[in-house]
Amino acid sequence: MRPGPGRTRGTGTNNPAIFTQEEYLQSLYFARPRVNQQEEISLFSKKKQALSLTPDYPFAPAQDGLRPMIDLITSVVVDLSEQKLYAYNGDQVVRTILVSSGKAANPTPTFESLVESKHASVTMRGRGYVAPGVPWALCMPGGMICLHGAPWQEAAGEPFGVPRSHGCVRMPTSQARWLFQRVNPGTPVTVQL
Repeated sequence: MRPGPGRTRGTGTNNPAIFTQEEYLQSLYFARPRVNQQEEISLFSKKKQALSLTPDYPFAPAQDGLRPMIDLITSVVVDLSEQKLYAYNGDQVVRTILVSSGKAANPTPTFESLVESKHASVTMRGRGYVAPGVPWALCMPGGMICLHGAPWQEAAGEPFGVPRSHGCVRMPTSQARWLFQRVNPGTPVTVQL
């Protein structure tokens, strides 16, 4: 996504990594070459109409022939026995990500839930640890279990695909960002054995 002139990120939300609908529409307007004023107004109106289904989020379903910038993930399945996360668009797997779930002392529970909140960066606390700046977190109700990036695991050279966490589902930071950009609050998440 290209921000408008002089802008590096969205400012209309509490999360600086998320653009509001209006900011996104302005970035589309300022980022394309000028044609004529009537064509500009028509294009801007069509894009605004296509995005009206999801206020404050820039990736809406295709409508009136306009295609979304990226495909949204419609559901997420974490398989604890395989230590893999499957991202679905409808019934098609669009990405498989190696993860690290909870170790034996703090196992990740199995559940079916919905993403309740998203945080580009968050401080996580638990018994015996404080982890500031945890990136790209998708949290379930109550905030006890999140899907998030784990840059400290990558920096230590510890591979994913092995249980290592305090109960959350860790993944490589680049994969967590990819998922974060495509998952809305309310997206179904299943954690299974």
